[in-house]
Amino acid sequence: MRIKDLNEKLMHEFVIFNSLINENFNIIRTRLLIEGQKRFEINTLYIGTVDLAQSVGAVPSDTNLVLVTDQKDSTRQVDIQSALSPFPCNLILLQSDLGIHEIFNKIQDIYQDSSRLLDGSASLLECIIRGKEIREIIETGYDILNNPIMLMDTSYKVLSYKTDARVNDEVWDDLVSRGYSSYKYVTKFKYERIIEKILVSDEPILLDTGVAEKIRRILGKIQVGDKCMGYLAILEYRQPFQNQDLRIAKLICEVISSIMKEEKWQKSATGLMWENLIQDLLEEKVTEEEDLNDRLQSCEWKPNKNMCMVSIDMSRFNDPSFIDYFRQQIHKLTPLCRSIYYHDAVSVLLEFQGESGRKKLLSSMISFLKEIGLHAGCSESFTNLSEIGRYYRQSRKALLLGEKLDPKKRMSEYQDYILSDFLYDSSTLLKLDDFCHPGVLKLDHIDQSSGTEYFRTLFEYLKNNKNVIATAEALYIHRNTVNYRLDKIKELLESDLKEAEESMHILLTYKMIEIMKL
Repeated sequence: MRIKDLNEKLMHEFVIFNSLINENFNIIRTRLLIEGQKRFEINTLYIGTVDLAQSVGAVPSDTNLVLVTDQKDSTRQVDIQSALSPFPCNLILLQSDLGIHEIFNKIQDIYQDSSRLLDGSASLLECIIRGKEIREIIETGYDILNNPIMLMDTSYKVLSYKTDARVNDEVWDDLVSRGYSSYKYVTKFKYERIIEKILVSDEPILLDTGVAEKIRRILGKIQVGDKCMGYLAILEYRQPFQNQDLRIAKLICEVISSIMKEEKWQKSATGLMWENLIQDLLEEKVTEEEDLNDRLQSCEWKPNKNMCMVSIDMSRFNDPSFIDYFRQQIHKLTPLCRSIYYHDAVSVLLEFQGESGRKKLLSSMISFLKEIGLHAGCSESFTNLSEIGRYYRQSRKALLLGEKLDPKKRMSEYQDYILSDFLYDSSTLLKLDDFCHPGVLKLDHIDQSSGTEYFRTLFEYLKNNKNVIATAEALYIHRNTVNYRLDKIKELLESDLKEAEESMHILLTYKMIEIMKL
């Protein structure tokens, strides 16, 4: 710190009678002036009383002195200057009732605060030079400030935070536990006009009321051009805020802004924002319509009125780079889509215009899935993004049931497995074989012991609306063979198969048997 800068800072703490600064030396150390001192070092600040300085006598012209008097006026200044002549030096004369050791400690604090700012600036500059990520910048900020620090995007989604201790603050805890701010606190921020205060200020602000009544916090904005990209929050928790903390907070904001200026970051950040939003919707963390709309606006996303979810099984791939490559290929195939890697699957939200648009998109995906040998499940269409969780579950069920029941299919649509899904879920609560048609089980047993095909013949007959010709074609046999088998089946079941209720029960039994085999 240069002596002129020190002089300005001392003016905020003490009454300065006079400052005689001839050379603006950089002060690198401080010393107490001692009686009879003869040796004075350059770039060193000596602190003592006026009386002690008069006993020392003349000093070199490159000496830096802070002299303290308890007098309430400056009448003795001329005497002091006379005692120090003919060697003019840098001199700051201040008045205080504090002891010389207390003055010394206060000046030491000023130097340490200044040194902390310089060291912090150097650490943050190194982050830029080394191309470090935002997470590492937040960690560096924590090391400098020694207080909990957090970065959020403008939708109140946590991008990164750092603390080594549990913070007993309800807003902080809410953000950390959820990964974003609940609607309760978003409403509170708006009511207290906190964001408005941040946005209108060019500097970070110190907040000590409302949500910050118990724990003060420094809040700043991340500005890129004329657009706010996020908010920085620092809590006064581990230690009291120091004089330079607001300036350090501004430096951190500026460093993060410089990273966010990069086009590739802005694209990935926007992608990350909607990716996080989709995940939060799937996990039912966003329940309020207003909260959803705010986050959609932040990530510049206006969902189409027609959507569906497609989930692709990626459980056999452990390589993140391949999963990223796969997602890139999906995005090339279907430009109006958003994907997320979630629970060992790539789940894709498709947006389309009308049913023909849906079929075209799914056709492109099926061709791609065939090339790489993967399976997918597709949900029914929906129009409200807030319901995405339901349709995501449909896509996962279609994927599961399709892989088990129709392994040759590359795209299994949920609408083809609604009954199977119902029975699959019911099987966890009910013993399905208690509800099976006994005649169907009897036919299966006879086939296994005698090598007949009554079980499959009956299924194809009912599935084809009791059309003998269609049944024969499905089984690749002559229709006379079908009629022969049907006569035997009716005899074994003791039924003419004309009752609609019984036919429904028989078909349902086939489905239940299919699910039980899973």
